[in-house]
Amino acid sequence: MIRRALSVLALACLMVQPALAQDGTVLIRNGRLLDGMGNPWIFGDVLLRGDRIEAVGRLGDVKADLVVDA
Repeated sequence: MIRRALSVLALACLMVQPALAQDGTVLIRNGRLLDGMGNPWIFGDVLLRGDRIEAVGRLGDVKADLVVDA
């Protein structure tokens, strides 16, 4: 189950990256987030700017060039 969730997130990132300029933003909403420390997953959002993760968590009213509902 965890592998599937991570695979879906990684696939979403790969699919949207070519569609945006280098500094474009992508907001992936409502994904299952894992912290890598063995804690249970939580629902949250990931904000990408270009090829970097800019923010992770419950991002509320954050705007982005492209929004993907995970």
